[in-house]
Amino acid sequence: MLALHSSSALAVNVFDYWRGRSLAWVASALSLTSEPSFLRFEAQFPTGLRGTPPNFDLAFVLTDHRTVAVESKFTEPYAHAKHAAPFKLKYFPAGIGLWHDRALPRCQRLADRVHRGELQFEYLNAAQLLKHVLGLAQPSVGQFTLFYLWYAFPSEEARQHGEEIKAFTDEIGSELDFRALTYQELFSSALRDLGAEHAAYVS
Repeated sequence: MLALHSSSALAVNVFDYWRGRSLAWVASALSLTSEPSFLRFEAQFPTGLRGTPPNFDLAFVLTDHRTVAVESKFTEPYAHAKHAAPFKLKYFPAGIGLWHDRALPRCQRLADRVHRGELQFEYLNAAQLLKHVLGLAQPSVGQFTLFYLWYAFPSEEARQHGEEIKAFTDEIGSELDFRALTYQELFSSALRDLGAEHAAYVS
């Protein structure tokens, strides 16, 4: 949270206000299937592999029991270490496709291509999202939505980032419920939909 580039403080500043309040606006702004029954920050969903499990900025559990996990980005995409290996070898054990084993063949193909360097993303950390999917695609989680909430400062980099999000979405198709939204779109919803009761928050 102390890192200037990090979205952690941004996510808390936007969503902590709603703890203890009705989450109806959050459900509407994020186009969720039902209202969240509660939210938590720094939510972890173990993949079953050794090491630190995927960590989401926040997660909601909806009244229809669906899990919505939010990966938040502020300036991280633009400071991303471009030359780091996207995956450790543990994600590709011999003879076993971890994503395929969880009924996610398109995610498996995408992970394979990224791992081999056949497909590269400069601003979107596609490997991180695919690792997050492994943590969510567990029987204990049930139905889930992976939400990518990002800050889009008007720039060529942000435009390319948006194109890479679309390319990622096209690659995985309808195999999982992946959605992307900018913080600017979320702020616009707040300005449009929240009344005097929440004026200080909106300001």
